[in-house]
Amino acid sequence: MKKIKKLSQLIEIASSKAFIRRGKPFKEIAIKWRLIVGQTIWMKTIPHRITYKKFPNENSPGNLIIKTDPAFALELQHIQDKLIEKINVFLGYNAIGTLTLLQAPIPKKPPKKNYYTTKNLDKYDKLLIKKTENLNSDELSSALAKLGQTALTSKINK
Repeated sequence: MKKIKKLSQLIEIASSKAFIRRGKPFKEIAIKWRLIVGQTIWMKTIPHRITYKKFPNENSPGNLIIKTDPAFALELQHIQDKLIEKINVFLGYNAIGTLTLLQAPIPKKPPKKNYYTTKNLDKYDKLLIKKTENLNSDELSSALAKLGQTALTSKINK
């Protein structure tokens, strides 16, 4: 009888083969790209691959090819050194030495969904009151309910 494998294990096997062709540290860069470069650059770029020299010296840094929106390419070229430094600091070693910008249209990335809508606000108000009604102090329960309402309305307004 075959042992059932988790889906995450199967995805890891399939993705590792695909990522190896694009350079060894590419997997880590591609997965954490948003965290490395920040929201603004993430919206307008996609890491494409890492290339190395044909006859590299030991531990020679690679060239990261980044697909970028043509309108953003010039701005990205100006912050290229800072971006290389961010990537190398994230990886913990000098993995990237140069960047090559490949100008191509970038598909729009979906914004984060806001689960706290005004329709659901009444439901959350009832939940806050229910959670805070069993406290010993009425002042404490009302203060916590107000705090919860403030937090929810600030999430809606964002």
